[in-house]
Parts: sequence; C-alpha cells; structure tokens
Amino acid sequence: MRYRKIIKVLPVVLACIFIAHCLSGMEKPEQPGGVESKPYRYAPGDAARMEWDRGLFRLSLRARRFAQGNAVNAEIIITSKARLPRPHMEYDGRAVKLIKRDRGYGAMLAIAPDEKPGEKTITLSWERDGSRTIYNFYLTVRSTEFKKFTRAINLGRFSNISIVPSQEVLSFIEECSRKKREVFDESTSGVLKGPISHPRDAHFVTSPFWASRRYQRYRVAGGKRFYLKASTNAHSGVDLRGEVGDPVFAMAAGRIAIAEPMYYEGNYIVVDHGNRIFSSYMHLEGFAVKEGQNVKAGELIGHVGSTGLSTGAHLHVSFSIDGVPVDPISLLYTGLQ
Repeated sequence: MRYRKIIKVLPVVLACIFIAHCLSGMEKPEQPGGVESKPYRYAPGDAARMEWDRGLFRLSLRARRFAQGNAVNAEIIITSKARLPRPHMEYDGRAVKLIKRDRGYGAMLAIAPDEKPGEKTITLSWERDGSRTIYNFYLTVRSTEFKKFTRAINLGRFSNISIVPSQEVLSFIEECSRKKREVFDESTSGVLKGPISHPRDAHFVTSPFWASRRYQRYRVAGGKRFYLKASTNAHSGVDLRGEVGDPVFAMAAGRIAIAEPMYYEGNYIVVDHGNRIFSSYMHLEGFAVKEGQNVKAGELIGHVGSTGLSTGAHLHVSFSIDGVPVDPISLLYTGLQ
C-alpha cells in the first residue's frame, strides 16, 4: 500500500521532533528579563587538545572531547622554511579534505556518534622527489553516554500509520528527498573558517544530540486503535527552545544551499560551508535569506517556528562533516578563528 512508502522514511525524521517534556539543561541569557537579539554568547570552557611536533611541522587537534559525536579541528602548522608539498591526510583509514590556512593546512574531523571507541590512527604523508614520507599519530576515542528516553511518545496523527498520504504528498516528499541528495552529495570549494556562532539568542537544550527516543505507532481498524512495536531513533541534531518568531543565526560563514519548505523539516535552511560540511536549521516560521546568498557567522537567517513534522516551537539544528553527523554544540569548542 502507498502508506508503506512513508512509513519507511518516517523513522529518519521523527528524531527531529520537539518533545516538550524532555528538557535537559538550561542557560539563561545574560540580559535579565528577556533574550538578546543577537547570538547567545556561549562560553565553551576548556577544550581537549593534542599536539605532536615533528620538526618540519606540528599537528594540533582541538575538540570538546575526543569522543563519539564530536567535531575535531585539525591544524598542520608548517615550521620548516623548506617548502613542503601539499600533504595527504587520513583519519582511521578515511581520506580527510585539507584546506590551505595561513600557517599551513587545516581540516575538520568527524568522530561519528556510532564509531567504535579505541585507538585511531591519523596519517599524514607527503610525496616529494619520487618518494613518500609517512607520519602516523594515535588518538584514543572515548565513548559518549548519549541520553536514552524509555517512554514511548504519542505523536498523535504522526503515530497513526493508517493515514494514507495522497499521491500529491508522496510526490512532494520525493521532490524534497531529491533536493537534499543533490545538495549533500555535492562538494563545493568553500572553506569552513571561524568564528563559530551559537544559532540562537538563548541556550536551552530540549533534546540533546543522538538521544535515543521511542515513538508510539498504531493502526486504526473498525474504530479501534491497535498498537504496534514502538520505533526507536537517534536524534541527529540538537533541539533548542524558542518561541515562534525568535531569531535563528548561521553557525558559520557559507552559502545558502536550501531555503524552502519541505515535508518533514518544514521551512528548512541548509548552509554549505564547503568540502561537504553543512549546517541545517529546521521547523522555521520564516526565512531571512534566499538560496545562493552568502552569509556570515551570526547572521540572521530565519525565525523559530513549528512547521513540518513538529509538535511545538523550537529550533532543530544539525551539523555534518563529509556525511557524518556531529553535535553542533561541539563546533563551539574547536577554536576556529
């Protein structure tokens, strides 16, 4: 039946839904009596650092934690006066896209939320005069205790799998999927650089990154409700509390790749930061930017809403590096300037 098609894609996006009673941590804005109309001045605190000196260069890593679900800022600082060719970098056997920086080269590494903890190898290599020089560095990735919600949530009509979408709705869902594939599969020449901005003017997390959440599913037949096994999904971003109309800001400089309504995400913005690094903002009330527009970190791009598959006003913000989701809050610890 046609409703089976929509059932298959529902679990991916249900993790973006705002659950009002699942609050987990609050920081109030500095100005008493209300929120600020500029990005929240988030104080990241101490970041984790690692550094190796190999004479010709130094490799420096910085992150909130070297643990599952975190972004890592890697910097190759050239210390030799000799001109070194462009290096090749790998993390745990996967090629890493390097960008030219003032003191050498840089890259953003993604420690996947489901990555197996343990020792990982970072490899740097140079091809010069027909020979290859290889340096290996070892990083221990820790596990992260992601939050788990055990109570199944009733999403009302979204939990009712008996609702059969029209062909028009199914076509719209497919068109939205096509547009997202087109954007996220493209690697542009832009460069992610600092500063990194908080996406809201207040910091109140209502659902943390990679939280495990359970959702009721039922079918209605003969006027009766028959419950099915609850679905479990990992939350691919962070939900931040907000009222309808509250400002939403770009986390980093980039180009607006998507700014349009979508079925699940509602009014949806994707900022392309280059080299397959993206930030995404869902369920917006409205847009303050257009596709193709360049934005700076902290620039107003939209307003909090409850559009799409959402049960209350909030901002869902997510961040991905080469297709790997990371906690967007971890970007604030990377020290990008």
